[in-house]
Amino acid sequence: MQVKDLQNSKLIWLKAILFLVIGFTSAALLWLDTPTIKNSFLLVLTVWAFCRSYYFAFYALERYVDPRFKFAGLGSLGRYVFASSKWRSKIKDRADRTYEQTMWNPADRPTKPLTGSDPIGDTHADND
Repeated sequence: MQVKDLQNSKLIWLKAILFLVIGFTSAALLWLDTPTIKNSFLLVLTVWAFCRSYYFAFYALERYVDPRFKFAGLGSLGRYVFASSKWRSKIKDRADRTYEQTMWNPADRPTKPLTGSDPIGDTHADND
């Protein structure tokens, strides 16, 4: 069974708000259990570290390490990181072919100059 992407903007906002409610409630309950400065600092540090690791996993890796591979979630990230180099090179080769197929090739441009009017009204005909 395939799950559809969430595309309804109201449901996306609801999901974001629910994540915030879960996060704030969990943090408050943890802090209320043992309200010390040390535990507050460790809680903030934990949240910050996980946010940075999420950023690394889904932005830095895609943007700077291997821009050809798009991670669909933690499962695909895990397979990518822990996979054999043979599997990883197969994925990169497939991504390279797809990337190359979508790129514009300058050799494909027309060799003859345009004649007649172009969209902004200038003509390319010789005016001797």
